[in-house]
Amino acid sequence: MNQAYWNIQRKIRGCEYLGIREGQWSYIKRIGTILNKRYTADCNGDYCDHQGYEDLVTGEIEDKAAKFARDNKLELYLQTDPRGATIYLDKKPIPNNNYTQAVCVY
Repeated sequence: MNQAYWNIQRKIRGCEYLGIREGQWSYIKRIGTILNKRYTADCNGDYCDHQGYEDLVTGEIEDKAAKFARDNKLELYLQTDPRGATIYLDKKPIPNNNYTQAVCVY
């Protein structure tokens, strides 16, 4: 089985467990992609050079992720270390010391 197959299976299982639709998965995954780019740029010291990305600077993207979680009655964990996945969701509280128990979206 190839990586694309496993990604599709992970998405299907994640949607079923979290009670969200695939379109919602795509939405929150896109937010994770944007945040990962921000966290990577911040880590590299060139985060402030991104003109036109004020929403990244003000935390608007994090607010969108938090709103998504609230609207869907889910818990959210944002992993700000750019070396790994960024967004984790679960139906129950996510402890900081064991966030990988949650569903990794991106």
